[in-house]
Amino acid sequence: MVGLSSVDPELLPRATRAFRSGNFSKVVQDITGYYVILEGFFMVENVRKAISIDEHVHDSLTTSMVDDVFYVLQSCCRRSISTSNINSVIAVLSSAVSLLGGEYNEALQQKMREPNLGAKLFMGGAGVQKTGTEIATALNNMDVSSDYALKLRHEIEEQCSEVSGNCTSLLVISIQSPSLLRIFLYSIYNL
Repeated sequence: MVGLSSVDPELLPRATRAFRSGNFSKVVQDITGYYVILEGFFMVENVRKAISIDEHVHDSLTTSMVDDVFYVLQSCCRRSISTSNINSVIAVLSSAVSLLGGEYNEALQQKMREPNLGAKLFMGGAGVQKTGTEIATALNNMDVSSDYALKLRHEIEEQCSEVSGNCTSLLVISIQSPSLLRIFLYSIYNL
């Protein structure tokens, strides 16, 4: 009967090096790269679609864009976490934060850049009610978006901690650094 003491102590490090530098590891990296590209494309296109079909939802204080965008981002981040691959999680998270700070932020601010807004509000008339409602909805979009961004961050941290403890620490570092999430939150409150 062979005991563990008779196993070559160099076997495990050699096997680990061979596994990490072998074909399997390279295929996993390739597939992960393809996944990140597809997920990024899916995320960008669906966020753009949500922005382009934005409409006021009856009996809602926000427009459809807010819920649609954060649903897409949440779904993409969940899928990346389910891969248990920290590189894909960080890549997808980076894309999500970039979309929030870029195109989505611009769409939110565009709602506030109504031409001749002051004149419409102070001149009175039938358009005032509509303009006031549009402004209130735009402000609500910004407020709800900042809440959703923080909730998304906490959800990502919780899901990562369920999958892997070190995933959470890397995400916390990447999110808490001077990130686009902070820039996004700052920019929507400081037009």
